[in-house]
Amino acid sequence: MSDEERLERALQRVADDQSPRAETSDLSAEEQRMVRMAQLLRGSAGQDASPAFVEDLHRRLTEQPRHISRRTAVVSGLGALAAAVAAGFGLGRLTEEQGPVQQTALVSDHGRWYAVAQVADLTEGEVRPFTAGAVQGFLFHSQGRVRAVSRVCTHMGCTLVAQPKEQALVCPCHGA
Repeated sequence: MSDEERLERALQRVADDQSPRAETSDLSAEEQRMVRMAQLLRGSAGQDASPAFVEDLHRRLTEQPRHISRRTAVVSGLGALAAAVAAGFGLGRLTEEQGPVQQTALVSDHGRWYAVAQVADLTEGEVRPFTAGAVQGFLFHSQGRVRAVSRVCTHMGCTLVAQPKEQALVCPCHGA
C-alpha cells in the first residue's frame, strides 16, 4: 500500500468515527499531524462539515510542500556566507592579542616636593585635604606622626570624603 493510500485510509477511518491507529504507524510526522487535525475536527461539536469543505481540506492536507527555488537557495546561502564572514572579521579583532600597554608613572622620575602644610599647623587627630599638582590627598596627624594618603578611590576613581570622627575615608561612588 502506498503512503498516499495509507493516509487516505486513515482519514477515511477518522471520518467513519473509527480509530486510525493502525494506519498511522507508517505515516510521516506531517501526515500524522494531518490525521490528528482531522480527528480534532471530527470530534468538535456543531454541524458536520460540508462535503466541499472536507474535500478542500483533504486536498490541502495532501498537497506536496512547496519546493524552494534554486535562486532562493543560492541567495539565502550567499547572505548567510556574508554574515559569517563579517562575524569572523569581528571576532578576529576581539581575540587578537594586544601589545603590552605602555604604563606611565604616577610621579615622574624627577619627582618634585610640594609644600602642602606646616606640621606645626596640624593639630592632633586632624585630617586636612591637599592638592599638589595633579595629586589630591589627605594629611593625617595622629600620635605625633603625619601621614599623607591619596584622595582618589583605587576601586572606582572617585574623590574620597574624610570622616575624622569615624577615622575613615568614604567613597561616595560605592559607599566603601
